Amino acid sequence: MRQYRHLSAPIIVTMVIISVALLPSCRRAPEEPPSGMVVDDSGVDRIELTILDLPQQNSEINFSLSATPPGLVATYNGEASLEVTDENRPNLRYTFDADLPGSPSRSPKTIDEFKQFIGKHNDGDLTDSGTIDTALGAATWASGTYFEEEQSFGDVRVFVPHPSGTGILILSAVCPAAEATVEERLAMMQKLLTHVL
Repeated sequence: MRQYRHLSAPIIVTMVIISVALLPSCRRAPEEPPSGMVVDDSGVDRIELTILDLPQQNSEINFSLSATPPGLVATYNGEASLEVTDENRPNLRYTFDADLPGSPSRSPKTIDEFKQFIGKHNDGDLTDSGTIDTALGAATWASGTYFEEEQSFGDVRVFVPHPSGTGILILSAVCPAAEATVEERLAMMQKLLTHVL
C-alpha cells in the first residue's frame, strides 16, 4: 500500500499540470454575430445595413427611386426589386416590384391574388383593404398577417399604376406584426411613392 501512495503523488501532480495546461483550450470561444449582424458597444445585436446611394434605377422593373423619406435608406437593388429599410427598425422593409407587359411579376398583382397568397401561409388572414391617393394616381391596398418561423408577420401591399403608364408598380411593407401599424406603413408608402420616377 505504501508503494501506491508514493506512486500516486507524482501521478496526481502530473494530472494537475496537464489539466492547467489544457484548460485554456477547453474554454468556449466567443460566438461570432450572425452574418449581417453587429454587436454595438452596449452588447445589443443589431442588423448592419448596406446603404445604397440615391438615386437608384432598376431597369428590370423600369423605374427609379430619387430619394427616400427621412429615416429610410435604400438597401438592395437587383433581381427585379428595389428594397428600402427603416434605419431604426431594420426588420421593417419596403420592397418595390412591378408587373409589366412581357415581364410578369411573381408577386400578387391584385387584392384577390394577395388574399390567395396570404392564405397559403400558416394562419394567413387578409385583415383589411381599400384605396389611397398617391403621387402616381389612385391605388388599391391590402393588409394581412401570417405566422412564420414562430413569429407573426404583417404584410401590406399597395398596387399603383406604373410610372411608365403601362403595368402595375407593387410596393410591399413586411415586418414582424408588432413592429409597425398598417396605418404607419401606408403613410410611409405614400411618401415613398412621391420619389418614384
